Amino acid sequence: MMKKLSRLLCAIVAASLMSPAFAQSEGDAPSLYVELGQPLVVNVFSQDSVHFVRATVQLKLSDPSLAPQVKAHLPAIRHNLIMLLSDRALFEFQTTAGKRKIRDDALATVRQVVKEQTGTAAIDSIFFTSLMLQ
Repeated sequence: MMKKLSRLLCAIVAASLMSPAFAQSEGDAPSLYVELGQPLVVNVFSQDSVHFVRATVQLKLSDPSLAPQVKAHLPAIRHNLIMLLSDRALFEFQTTAGKRKIRDDALATVRQVVKEQTGTAAIDSIFFTSLMLQ
């Protein structure tokens, strides 16, 4: 019962972090959010079992005009994120510090892929707009 309640709470918190499609601070150029499409689903391991992680991801671009270039390389971005997430242990998804580390690693991974493909690391941030453990 506590596991289910914990999972539900994690899902609610993750859903509350969802971002709008555009964001603009006063005096700043608008930022664009690009969704990766279908959620990423990966296997993760604990000591005695296999679990699943389902994540919906959005990328915040520094320059909205780069959206078509980033979208053209979404398969490579998705692949690298799947490889990164599936290489993690379950406990890393269960703490705030672990989630922050995963987010930071995911951002570095996406920036690397985008830079290799487009010549510019146009990604400001990465957001897990939903994250479910099972």
